[in-house]
Formats: sequence, structure tokens, C-alpha cells
Amino acid sequence: MQSFTAYVLALLGLLSLPGPTNALLAASGATVGLGRSLPLLLWELLAYESAIAVERAVLLPAIERLPIATRLLDAVAALYLIGLAWVLWRSRLGVGAHSVRAHQMILTTVLNPKGLIIAVLIMPLHPGALHPAALQPVVLHPLAATLRDWGVLSAAVPASGFIWLCAGRYVQSLAAPRLALLVPRTASLALGVFAVLLIVRLLR
Repeated sequence: MQSFTAYVLALLGLLSLPGPTNALLAASGATVGLGRSLPLLLWELLAYESAIAVERAVLLPAIERLPIATRLLDAVAALYLIGLAWVLWRSRLGVGAHSVRAHQMILTTVLNPKGLIIAVLIMPLHPGALHPAALQPVVLHPLAATLRDWGVLSAAVPASGFIWLCAGRYVQSLAAPRLALLVPRTASLALGVFAVLLIVRLLR
């Protein structure tokens, strides 16, 4: 059974890596600041938790029966990321700038491959739920362990997201206004790269 420490470290490590969701958070921190960007952390959390729950309960069995479902998801995600990259490229900085919208954060996070990685590879399946307790070392009750794991996820997602908000804001505060445009435009390019990677996987 996967150790709790390994679960926490793997979760934090994955969530902290650059990705579509973190690119949006950095761009929002740079364009409109921390105050207007903080609600995005709630939408990010709700999107991750919803996506992971559905993937664990519904999507994984469907993908096993219909392998083409993975390709369809990749195609939808690639098209969405390309459109969002265009929006970010044209974004402005400052008080009059438009913040990243809630629906943009939700859709980007739901389509983020990190959710599937967490659902399939990182969030543990507890053997205590499948075998007699007498054959297992001392472990938490499966329900308690599941609640603990989801609680860690609920803390790790906004914590890592807040770091990306601060990073975007910090870079913007150091740079000249024209140079600070590199933050949302770098995020735009990052989303484009993720879209291209999905397209390449589709063509294989």
C-alpha cells in the first residue's frame, strides 16, 4: 500500500508543476492582482475534486471499454486550450484588465491531465476495503482514509495555486509594464504547447 507521506509528496509535486491551470493562475495574478484572483482558487478546487471523482467512478471504466474516449477527450482539450491561449495572448494588465473567468478556470482544470493522473496513479486505492482486516497491518478504516486523502487534496490544490498567483504578481511588480506582458503571453504559449502535445498524442 502506498504510504501517506508518498501520497502527499506526489500530490504536492504534481500540482506545483507548470500546467494549464497554473498558467491561468499566474496570468491572473499578473493582470489583475491577488485580490481579484483569489476566487479562482475555489473554482480550481471544485473543478479538480469534481473531475477526479468522476474519473475514478465513471470515466476509467468507460475508457477501458471504449479506448476512443481518450482520443475524444484529448481533441476537446486541445481545441479549448488553443482558444484560451488566444484570449490570454490578447489580455491586458492593470485595473481595467479582465480577470480570468470562473468558467475558464473550471473548464481548464477539468480538462487538465493532472486530474486524471491524480485519480489513477496518485490517490491510493485502500486494500483494507478489499481484504479482511486481519490480513492487513494496522490501517485507517477505508472511509476514514478516503476522507483523509480528499482532505489533503482540498488543502494542496489552493496552496499550490496561491503560489502561482503570487509568482505572477511578483513578476509583474518587478517588470516594466511592457515587459510584464510576458507573464500572460508566456502562459498563453504554455497553453499552446500543451495543446500541441495533445494533438501529437492524437496523431500517434
